[in-house]
Amino acid sequence: MFKVIGFGFIGVVGAMLTAAHITPGIDAKMNPVIGEQVVVYDTARALHETLYVADLHADMLLWDREHRARLDFGQTDMARFAEGSVDLQIFSVVTASPKGQNFDANSIESGDQITTLALAQGWPLATLGSIRARAVHQAERLHGLERAGELTIVRTASDLDAPGLKGILLIEGAHPLEGKLSNIDRLYDAGFRVMGLQHFFDNRLGGSMHGQSQAGLTDFGRDAGARMNARGVIIDLAHSSEAVARDVLAMSEAPVMISHTGLRLACPGTDNRNLPDDVMVEIARGGGL
Repeated sequence: MFKVIGFGFIGVVGAMLTAAHITPGIDAKMNPVIGEQVVVYDTARALHETLYVADLHADMLLWDREHRARLDFGQTDMARFAEGSVDLQIFSVVTASPKGQNFDANSIESGDQITTLALAQGWPLATLGSIRARAVHQAERLHGLERAGELTIVRTASDLDAPGLKGILLIEGAHPLEGKLSNIDRLYDAGFRVMGLQHFFDNRLGGSMHGQSQAGLTDFGRDAGARMNARGVIIDLAHSSEAVARDVLAMSEAPVMISHTGLRLACPGTDNRNLPDDVMVEIARGGGL
């Protein structure tokens, strides 16, 4: 499904040398902070300080930023997590994204935008030909922040009791498995504890809600789901087709989750983004989130 593209040595080196100058400007333009700063009243602040604050989706690791500084673009950094008293953050990792991405029908055959971003940011050469290497590269950014004392990466349930910010690594679309069940173990070793099965296009595990087939789980997808259950990896159904969601609920021996979505009952006409309400109810009845 993914094509390894050969790049000239001079072109690759040139891209890497200019990355430090070009990428921050692109990042700031694509990820601006819009609007006036919200006034937080004392009563609201006092209530907020009593709560356990968790957010289940941020693509921060996709960008080569100074994540420890307080930035004036993007949505997240370590300084703003502290200011917002965030207790738990799921850090999603995006490894492939089709050109012309939309909510209706995508194919990775249209081209991959993350390849372009990887070149622009000077990612390691391995990431140009390996989707799994892209996932590990982004995970290493979070490991670096952990080594700097900025947060604790959750690897076991007991890590949820650590002081300060806790982070969970999530793969957004399991194409980094590259068709090999053994890569579930390799990604687990890299710190991933949640795996979304699809993102914006169909892959070897099954259909995406935004893909072309709307298919259910493939045989490989069923085997991968079983291996995730066995390793204690939580399956995330965000962006999966309705057929995949129903197949997972029928086969998974562990509760599943949807990290980011909406309810069709509350948002009519969102068949291309939100799963049916009965699927959401079944996830909750099974102990999922």
